[in-house]
Amino acid sequence: MTPAASHALRSRTRKSSRTRKKRGRWLGGLNKPVVATAILLIVLGFGYLWLRDSSLVEVRTVKIGGVTKSDPKALTGEIKRAAKDMTTLHVDNGALARIADRYPAIKEIRADSGLPNKMTLHVVHQSLIAQVTTSSGIAVITDTGEVVKGVKGMSLPRIRVQQKVSGNKIKGATSRASLALLVATPAIWRKRVKSVHVGERGLVVVMRKGPRIYFGEGTDPKRQWLAASRLLAEPSVRGATYIDVSSPERSAVGGLGDKEVQPELIQGAPAIPTDAPVPIAPPAGQDQQQQQPVAPADGQGADAAPAPEGGVGQAPQQGAQPAPEAGATPQPPVTGNTPQTQAPTGGGASAQP
Repeated sequence: MTPAASHALRSRTRKSSRTRKKRGRWLGGLNKPVVATAILLIVLGFGYLWLRDSSLVEVRTVKIGGVTKSDPKALTGEIKRAAKDMTTLHVDNGALARIADRYPAIKEIRADSGLPNKMTLHVVHQSLIAQVTTSSGIAVITDTGEVVKGVKGMSLPRIRVQQKVSGNKIKGATSRASLALLVATPAIWRKRVKSVHVGERGLVVVMRKGPRIYFGEGTDPKRQWLAASRLLAEPSVRGATYIDVSSPERSAVGGLGDKEVQPELIQGAPAIPTDAPVPIAPPAGQDQQQQQPVAPADGQGADAAPAPEGGVGQAPQQGAQPAPEAGATPQPPVTGNTPQTQAPTGGGASAQP
């Protein structure tokens, strides 16, 4: 071997030796627990991907909650079939959302998994509040005013509007005011509301087996419903034909005849406040004529006692002094203290008690 070839061989050997030393120093500088943890996480990740779709956690027991009588019978079957294709570790929310979209009354379907093989599904309905007339028939609206079509067989209050509702949301000030009135209805009276419409006195709520309730413009539905609730719960109001809460502070009840507890409201006239004083009639046979005080005779002092009330011939009240005769000097009242001399009146002489 020539000297040049031998030199080249020794150079390659030294370079490879330095490379092996650098690799050894790099591997030795790594934290062994960190490397072990990373390897473990990778293994667990692949293991979870295999386990979540395995038969070990497949859904075998399905419970469904939130289904009402108005829901179609096919809804329960669709939910169960969709759940059987899932596992407790892999819930297909997209499949549940597609089922909810096929039923207008359903807002969403929520899944709650229980290891190893149980799953509970909750059906969440739209907050349906009333029925309206649309161009295609009767539709249901939610508490936000969205129109839900295709829902039938529900006993909800009817909002009567002059024009048919078109589109996916109700429009118009009257329709929105009627909707706000129904949303503010207390739960105890919501099932008894039959319809809402606009009349001569503004918004009118028609109750089932109850009076009509006039709300006027409905500017404060919560306070107005509070006033109406107090009157509806009052036993003396039973049998009334209407309740007017256009002004919550001056509520009125009408149609009770002789048993009316508050005056009827006259169109255009203000209501009588409930705290107004009520005149009381005097007992029968009592003289209602007020007695006028008797003028003092000439020369009589200013301290003279007035004539007794109750008319001529009536005995004076207990503790009252009789009226002195004309021209006589009035006597001071007896108090039980040391007698004192009273100044004469009209220029007369002093009088001793």
